[in-house]
Amino acid sequence: MHDDLPTIAIIGAGPIGLEATLYARYLGYPVTLFEKGDTAAHVREWEHVPMFSPFGMNSSSLGISAIQAQNPSHVMPEADQTHTGKEWIDQYLEPLAKSDLVRPCLRAKNRVLAVGRDTAHQRPTDSREDAPFRILVSDETETQRIEHADIVIDTSGSWGHPNPMGMGNIYAVGESPDLKEQLPDKTKLQRGIPDLAKLEISKGARFAIIGSGFSAATNVLQLKTLQEHSPDIRGVWLTRGRGAATGPLAVLENDALPQRDALARAANAVANDSSWLEWKPEVEVTEIQCLEECFQLTLSNDEQIEVEYLIGNTGSTGDFEMLSGLQIHRCYVSGGPMAWAASMADASSDCLQQTSPGPEAIKTTEPNCFIIGSKAYGNDPRFLFATGLQQIRDVFKVIAERDTLDLYATLKPNLST
Repeated sequence: MHDDLPTIAIIGAGPIGLEATLYARYLGYPVTLFEKGDTAAHVREWEHVPMFSPFGMNSSSLGISAIQAQNPSHVMPEADQTHTGKEWIDQYLEPLAKSDLVRPCLRAKNRVLAVGRDTAHQRPTDSREDAPFRILVSDETETQRIEHADIVIDTSGSWGHPNPMGMGNIYAVGESPDLKEQLPDKTKLQRGIPDLAKLEISKGARFAIIGSGFSAATNVLQLKTLQEHSPDIRGVWLTRGRGAATGPLAVLENDALPQRDALARAANAVANDSSWLEWKPEVEVTEIQCLEECFQLTLSNDEQIEVEYLIGNTGSTGDFEMLSGLQIHRCYVSGGPMAWAASMADASSDCLQQTSPGPEAIKTTEPNCFIIGSKAYGNDPRFLFATGLQQIRDVFKVIAERDTLDLYATLKPNLST
């Protein structure tokens, strides 16, 4: 590391945080990587799920080089091999976190509570660029301390901050952020993609799945597998819109990701043709009552339904509360940084067709503060790991003031195709 280089604090040791740390270390920057839990904690929550994209799209040349340098006998998946979240962790993310370049930087179980500036000046006209960032951190004993950095890169993601399930993008009556904690059986309210096979499901249980994206589709297919073994299980799938003529999910013509295409078609088939699952399009939840043994949902068409299990797949948005001490202009639609949101406004709805628009789009209105990964997208679900790598490249073009800097092009992976 070079003593004259600025110090960098990276928030979140998920896939993009690990890659950003590695990129910075290759360039010699002093880095601290803060992680409130364990490495790749959000991926671990859906580790049982097969991923759409193959390994070649879920790794970088730097990452592969770092892992192979650490352990030459480590066997990488082939570039076109698909894998589950757990295989991604075991074969790539965990070895990357343990590599010589990343491991010394990692501060696991160190939660960033707030980020501000080491200055009392808060007016928009005040110069803030020369004041270091002031970072409030809490360790696993809940002991708090202040750390400083010249640059902050927030890669904390959005998975852990789900959107409300209610109509109008707000909480339904009876819903709250801590609703799950209030339940006697917390397994009956789920967000994301829980491993339904591990739940102790009561006989004749009825499920409600809220949402129209691929997470909801994955849960529908998980439920289908359970129903094949327990025919008395029933479900209802609630979607805000109609999706497409073929069902809740639009099917892309000649989809480049066969697994994504297969999931969309299979979920649509369940929605259209199953006797055990009822698809209710163009409805939203207005009220959630927690009764003694079930949830009672009131829908926007005034219908009421009762279910024992409730799964919310209404998307997520990153936690910006920790950045409230900074002056960051956010998009009023996506909730992400304004420059990035504006650059994505006319981008393709297919995440595979997106590319990073360049270094200017990666900047925020807070000097030397960058928000990348899924958090940059706010509630826009089009984030792709490969785009995150492009964001990392562009961040360091800005930091190093080198428009041609691209370590991913310089280092090519030793990976079969």
